Formats: sequence, C-alpha cells, structure tokens
Amino acid sequence: MISVNVAIVGGGAAGLFAALYGSKVILKSNRVSAPPSSGSAEILIFEKMPRPGRKIGLTGKGRCNLTNTKPWEEFSRHIHPKADFFRSAFYNCSNAKVMELFQECGLPLVEERGNRVFPRSMRAIDVIDTLVAACKEGGIPICTNTAIKEIQPLPDAAAGCRFLLIGEDGRPVAAAHSVIIATGGLSYPSTGSTGDGYTFAKRLGHTVTPLFPSLTALIPENYDQMWQCIGETLHLKNVQLSLKYEGNILASEFGDADFTNGGIEGPIGYKLSRRAVELLSTNPPSQAAPGTAGVSGKAGVSGKAGVFGTAGSSGKAVIGSKSKVFTTAVDFRPQACSKQGRACLPTLLNY
Repeated sequence: MISVNVAIVGGGAAGLFAALYGSKVILKSNRVSAPPSSGSAEILIFEKMPRPGRKIGLTGKGRCNLTNTKPWEEFSRHIHPKADFFRSAFYNCSNAKVMELFQECGLPLVEERGNRVFPRSMRAIDVIDTLVAACKEGGIPICTNTAIKEIQPLPDAAAGCRFLLIGEDGRPVAAAHSVIIATGGLSYPSTGSTGDGYTFAKRLGHTVTPLFPSLTALIPENYDQMWQCIGETLHLKNVQLSLKYEGNILASEFGDADFTNGGIEGPIGYKLSRRAVELLSTNPPSQAAPGTAGVSGKAGVSGKAGVFGTAGSSGKAVIGSKSKVFTTAVDFRPQACSKQGRACLPTLLNY
C-alpha cells in the first residue's frame, strides 16, 4: 500500500486538471502536508476505466469546447441555478488560467463564435493526450483499471494520512492525507460515470441533494414519429427556444438547436433542459395543469432553405423546403418520465 499526499479518485477532465493545477499551485504553496517519503507519492490519480478522459473525447461533438473567454459578469449568466456558488472557484482558477495551463502544456487554442475556446486541431483526443502527457511529465502517476470502492477516514491520522482508499477486492490501495473526489455524475455510465462519488460523499457525512438529469435531450411526445419524417439531424442556427408553463415563459435561450434521433439537443436545448426536468420532477401529472413550450426563430439550415415543421393530433410531421421560418409550439403536460437519462416531455407538437 502506498502513502500519498493527494489522492484523486477519477481520471476524467476534473481529476486530470486537478492533478496538474494542484501540482503547480497547492503543493508549491505548501498548503498540504506531505506524507513520508518512503513508498509515497505527492499526487496519485485512480481511474477505474482502461484509459483516462473517456468523456472528454465526447465533448463539443468530438472537438472539446474546453472553456469560454467571457469575464465573470457574463460567464456567470450561463451558470444555473446559483452562479455565486462558483464565484470563488472561478477567480481561483479562471478561464484565463485554464487557457494558460493548456498552452503551457503545449496545446494551441483557438477562439470561435460565442467566445468558445477549442483546441486548434479541433480534436478532443488532443486535449486528453495533452493532459495525460503533462501528468506523466510532472511525475503524477495515473493508475488505470483501479476502482476505488470506499474511502474510510482514519481517526488517528497515522503517519499524516487521514484517509484509507479501499479497492474493489476490499483491500487497502492507498493511504492519503487529502482526497479529491472527481468521479463525475451519473450522466454516462459507459465512460465510468456511475455515481460513485455520491456514495463516497454520503458515507463521509456530506449531504447529497436529489439527483436529476441536466444538459440532456428534450423528447416531446410523438417525437419518434416526427423523427421518422425528418430522417436526419437538423442543425438550426440563430433560433430561439422558450420553455413555457401555464402561459408563462420560464426561460428562453437564443442560439443553435439540433433535432436528432435522441431529441431536441444543441446548446440552447441543453441549457433549457435543466428547467424542463425540474418542472417535470416537481409537477407530477396529478398536480400539474397543461402548459406550453416552444421553439421559434428565423434561420435556414446550413445556408439552405429553411425548415418548416408541423404536427397535428395525428402525430405526423410535415417538412417543407420553401419556408425560411422554423416555428413549432409544444403543448406541455408535465409527467414524471425518463428515458436513458434524457428529459421526456409528454407533449404534442402543433404549429
């Protein structure tokens, strides 16, 4: 068993970045006491998957939108529901510092429309490789195929270590002075995000709030029938997506929306999904009255003729090639529903 100064459970984006940033800031400032030098390490990452950063490769449609250059005043408007919770984290490790660290590690960056920052190669795999290479260069081991099943506090803090990390076989894997839980949520189990961190937190005495999907696809009722008529993903630019309930607009976003085989996605679809899921979870069918949600805008698709979609009570969708206006309204009847972690809106599409 090894003694470690900082044990990081999870080798995804948060874990890898925490290791790099920690090696440059936390340890250099001597804010963490070091364990004994014999059989020890300063920072160690434990990742249960065969390779780290699996989910990074899926972000930004394979390009990895790694940050945004907006100042806090604008940046915070896109953090829901409580932006102030992240204020101190932002100023301690701002978007500028994130970019600086990546560039120091040899990853060229570019800024695109909307102040979004991507690797210049437009390849998410390059972000993963950069983080892993930087950890290796900094002497930070990454133990893959190593699942941590339990984190036990050590009351006597023997040898300066306060926690014991237990492996899948029930044996101690490491003793650590500090532990960073960076296991991700429940959003993508195949990448390793199976909710382990919530269990760790509960057992260590932390409060875990109710969980629900966020940044997820919106699936209107009869969407499968509509999708059969569409047949391929629609990318809509400069459209407005509004979520209404009982005649009131609860939230509205302007930007890009995608109609895919998984539902209404894209930046503005994901932004509104949290509010939609909250509404579904707090207004079960027996308590909720019908409302409406809608998408509207004036835009073509990839510079071609616009898309005009309608669906009546028959559930059929009609796609026309001559209109330059996309307008659809959704009769929103809240109902507790979830399909593979996505928000299911039991609705009927109407023009």
